[in-house]
Amino acid sequence: MCCNLRQCCTSESWLRLGAIIVGVLSVTQGIMGFILASFGATHILPYYTGNKKFLSIFLIMVVITLNMIVCSVLLLIVAVKNRNQKLLLPWLIVGASTFTIGIIIIYLLLNLVAYIGPSSIVALLFWLVVYSYYQQLEKNQQET
Repeated sequence: MCCNLRQCCTSESWLRLGAIIVGVLSVTQGIMGFILASFGATHILPYYTGNKKFLSIFLIMVVITLNMIVCSVLLLIVAVKNRNQKLLLPWLIVGASTFTIGIIIIYLLLNLVAYIGPSSIVALLFWLVVYSYYQQLEKNQQET
């Protein structure tokens, strides 16, 4: 595959460590996002009762963060136990969809164009690390 970070990382343990780091950061980001979205829905939203744009943003953020927390916990389980690569698929799918939805929300609804570049690079790097780890686990399973 063309998107394999294993070419840069000479040891399989580096991909595993990267997946653990991405998992911890994703769980942390999910919990923080859930707290912020919940706080916004309960404390900020009453001031914008006529504006449905803010309500939709908060509801989308709550759903996305809950999905990301669940999928990140699965990522951590796989990375710590170093097996069952199929449990990485939910994180890869939710990560890609969260990335896409996040870009749409940031650009179209909030008009924060300067934030898109750096967050896109970090999200893409995280996704590539987990995808490369998925490929490595799949390769190891085929060899056994």
